[in-house]
Amino acid sequence: MGPSDSPHWTLEYFRLLARQGHLWNDGSLWRWRAPPADLMPVTVEALIERALREVSGTEALRDTLGAHAPLPHTADQTLLAAVVNLSPEALAGAQEELERQAVLLRGQLTHPLYSEVALKGLDPERTAGMARRAIAALEHVPQEMAALIDEARLDPPAAAALLIRAAKGAGNAAQHARLLGRAAQYASGAQQLHLMVQAVQGLRDGGAALGRAGLPAGPPAG
Repeated sequence: MGPSDSPHWTLEYFRLLARQGHLWNDGSLWRWRAPPADLMPVTVEALIERALREVSGTEALRDTLGAHAPLPHTADQTLLAAVVNLSPEALAGAQEELERQAVLLRGQLTHPLYSEVALKGLDPERTAGMARRAIAALEHVPQEMAALIDEARLDPPAAAALLIRAAKGAGNAAQHARLLGRAAQYASGAQQLHLMVQAVQGLRDGGAALGRAGLPAGPPAG
């Protein structure tokens, strides 16, 4: 996605110019100073990657940005502080700076691409550590915990056990079956076969129930 076809690219480029002092408002007019020729990234993803790199110059900012990317939108300050391993005051300061830089707005990333690019830019071990701390903090919310298991890089038996636990609290048969299917990917031997059979049976039963209700069991053909 490049500059010719993306309003979001234009917005991000204006933000980058403002951050670097090439575009500003003096109170009555917008002012412009020509940027260097190499300032214009080719894609919106490259532009966001550059912007995030510039605004996350400290470890606290990098970790705060990284924690906002995988966590659910409902994550509160207590959970975020536990994940980034910061005091509430330090977390609030980092969030305030990210809001000032227009990366966060009311505690949320300002665009879904920010989340995608931020996750790609994090060190895998750092991401795994934050995901493990989030899983520990979400112990009583198994559905949200399950969404972080892949990033946490847990031992396969531990990952399978957490997904089985999440499946038991699933809201419907299809979700239950999908979580068991994910658990099977981490299991082995007889347990893996058992989980796969349960997942297939659950999806089949869910499809039959939808059929009896007159609803399609999957996406429309074509």
